Amino acid sequence: VMILARALEGGISAGFFPAANAFVSDVTVPENRGTAMGYLSMGNMVGFIVGPMVGGTLAQFLGIRLPFVIAAIATLFTFFAVMLLLVEPKSGQSRAEQRRREIPLGQVLSRHMKSYAALGTVMFTNMFAMGILEVAFMLDAVIRFNVTPFEIGVFFGVIGVFTVIGNIGFGYLSDHHGRKWLIVGGGLVGALALYMFVISWDLVGFILAGVVLAVGMSMRGPTIQALIGDLTDESAYGIVMGAFGAVSNGAYAISPLMGGLMYDSSGDSVSALLLAVVVTLAGAGAAAAGLPSGIVHNESVEEGATFAEIGTADILP
Repeated sequence: VMILARALEGGISAGFFPAANAFVSDVTVPENRGTAMGYLSMGNMVGFIVGPMVGGTLAQFLGIRLPFVIAAIATLFTFFAVMLLLVEPKSGQSRAEQRRREIPLGQVLSRHMKSYAALGTVMFTNMFAMGILEVAFMLDAVIRFNVTPFEIGVFFGVIGVFTVIGNIGFGYLSDHHGRKWLIVGGGLVGALALYMFVISWDLVGFILAGVVLAVGMSMRGPTIQALIGDLTDESAYGIVMGAFGAVSNGAYAISPLMGGLMYDSSGDSVSALLLAVVVTLAGAGAAAAGLPSGIVHNESVEEGATFAEIGTADILP
């Protein structure tokens, strides 16, 4: 039943997140896109703060079922809020005109192949590391270090608070000082945090490592989404965000299995976390080698133009 529930949840979230990111890209320009993505990530992180803290407390004192019921009610409320309050951005074009301007995914990606490949690598490595952390390390924390559900809730709550603050601040910085080095730096900070989990032996150490991880996550998260929007023509936002969502979810499908297998083999999370450190550093290296250094101002596709006539986006210093 739990596997089925997670599968359904994954199918729904796979549609939600690319659409939400594409919506923000539709209604922003490069000069404010990082900040807007920071606010979107902030909303996600508010749930990341409240959910584990409430869920951990309820599970500790009132049983494991109640958090699921509350989550279902909250999701139903969100459904009605989106249906009533969200308005499609106006493009000024008819559906037929939009369909004529649609560009195949392969052609979109070929326009900035090196940058898209680097971003895909970074997203894969980020989610790979998170999958390792959430499975191997959480098993370690509960079994070896006797961390309670309430303490796990506090742990994720602290991460969420720092991520909320960081998402807005780093999103703003990416709009004004470029995106590349925030993504690279976020990878390096994330690798440091994962190593801190390896050498930590109590809840205080775990929380400190979590704070550092939150900084790395907030440096990368909104900045990556903003850069994808910068590189992508507006007619292809949805399909490109969906493709990157598939990359991210693919990593999140592989890493929990690997983390669980490595934990079963070794009896602790050390080897799995060290693997996550190496993978995260590889992502930072890919970002350093493949991403543009300046702010990208993507030129929209003029109606009737062929893809070969469009050229490349302007990269501003």
